Amino acid sequence: MDAIGAFTPEQARLLWQDYQKRQQLQPRIAHNFPVRRILDEPSPHRVFVLNTSSEIIPAYGCMQVIGTSEVGERTCVEVRKPTSTEGEFLLNSQFPIPVTSDVEPIETGVGWAYRFGVVRMLGEDPSPAGQQYIASPGSWEVVPGDGPFFVYGPDSLGERVQIGRIGDGGSSGGDVIEYVILSMSTETTGPYIGLKKASVKIKGGRGDLVAMTVNVIDHSGCIFDEPTMAGYTGWAFFAQFESLDPVDECALTPYHWAALNRCCAADSGTYASCT
Repeated sequence: MDAIGAFTPEQARLLWQDYQKRQQLQPRIAHNFPVRRILDEPSPHRVFVLNTSSEIIPAYGCMQVIGTSEVGERTCVEVRKPTSTEGEFLLNSQFPIPVTSDVEPIETGVGWAYRFGVVRMLGEDPSPAGQQYIASPGSWEVVPGDGPFFVYGPDSLGERVQIGRIGDGGSSGGDVIEYVILSMSTETTGPYIGLKKASVKIKGGRGDLVAMTVNVIDHSGCIFDEPTMAGYTGWAFFAQFESLDPVDECALTPYHWAALNRCCAADSGTYASCT
């Protein structure tokens, strides 16, 4: 029997050749297969979440952020079924998130959600495309309203699955738009309570915003000052204000379109009839 650790000159030569081949192969592997993001590493696009509700979060469901906690030495964002339209919201991935359970079958209740970008969400078909949507209290779906979602249209993945964007619609503080008013109402709850709100069609501004339907808030009280204003041309800027909500008074509102000025009569603008 050969001595332990002993090998012949021929075996040594083969070992050395094998080592050299591996050294030459490694750079090619590194070049063709770049290092991927570690699964547990935080990502600017996705968020590690913990389901604190008593229901399974469906695929593409809208969830409300309520805090953070530790799960398996990982910090995760606690989420629940929305109870209001105020706050921060995330959209689930394609995988349902189970309810947390300490009994068999044990479930950690964790998953991945998305906080911005082009994503899928649950809700009714938009009319028109690019319509602004908001969280619906008591539901995992989003509905038309003055919220952080812009829905482009239905996705082929399933019934009531929509594709759109989560975020501010690609706008940033200071952006200005020219619009035509479609309809008006008065806010009765939330950070804009008592203020006039107009649903408008954007006619000018950044190219990716043109033809979108959004909501504009009149903080001044002297712009949306006629009983009916459908057809009026106006301007708005994208900004934050201090909230008027008595429950959360003086906190900053979400970024939203705020009325800046308007023309003196309806149907004064001249626009192409493309949209």
